[in-house]
Amino acid sequence: MPHEHCEPILRAAVGPPATCNANGVAAVDGTIIASIAHAGELIPAAIASRLRVPTERLYADWYTDRLFDFLPTLCIATLLAPVHRVVCDVNRDPSVPLGPWPRAAVTTTSTRDEPLYAVDPTLAQAQARIARVHAPFHAALARLLRHDGAAHRVLLDCHSFGMPLGVDVVLGDGHGTTAPTATVERLADALRAQGFSVARNQPFAGGWIVRSHASATVHAIQIEINQRLYLDPRACNTDDWVRPAYDPARAMATGQRLRAAVLAFAHVQTEASG
Repeated sequence: MPHEHCEPILRAAVGPPATCNANGVAAVDGTIIASIAHAGELIPAAIASRLRVPTERLYADWYTDRLFDFLPTLCIATLLAPVHRVVCDVNRDPSVPLGPWPRAAVTTTSTRDEPLYAVDPTLAQAQARIARVHAPFHAALARLLRHDGAAHRVLLDCHSFGMPLGVDVVLGDGHGTTAPTATVERLADALRAQGFSVARNQPFAGGWIVRSHASATVHAIQIEINQRLYLDPRACNTDDWVRPAYDPARAMATGQRLRAAVLAFAHVQTEASG
């Protein structure tokens, strides 16, 4: 079986303080940390060559890195995982290293329950992917979440969904276990003020990222955005399951509303915690 090689490739971006001050959002600096786990498209050649499913049909949180590219302008450190989730899903429990979607860190089936590989990865290969992708991602996120004297941090774990749920945003807090209700409601109120409809924990209650990094001083919330708000809505959730086209106009409008909501939430959260 061919050797798999996948170096940890992570990016952390922080908006420069001067930019933050110029926009009047210095209060956000250090209060909120963000992660984007499922926008990555990198699949090492040794892994891609063994896939049975064409890469353009592999489901991802398409373009969420572009949708949330306003975060550094708010001085929000943002950790991005450019490796595709099919290689190793950093939002899954690493104690389940290999198995069918959706539980395993290295999945052997697609989101449509199709076999992904002609020959499945071995357990050793799955564990190696976890060591090279999953572990470095979480170590980097833990470093970003260190308090450095702050009373608390908020982790926003940013995702998107394609299924037709009839709602714009789903906030997941592990059914009240990863963030206080008051914190989640402040974020929900800020989103509603920008015209978004908001649900909580249904059907996305939060994955491994928020569950493993939440603590008394880290309020962790998974935020899921309806892809119809920034992609071509005609192509979302079709039987083809091919990546929908990015819609720049829709994405810009949605991104501006999200930015306003996150900024308002940051200010309210800072006041409540002060």
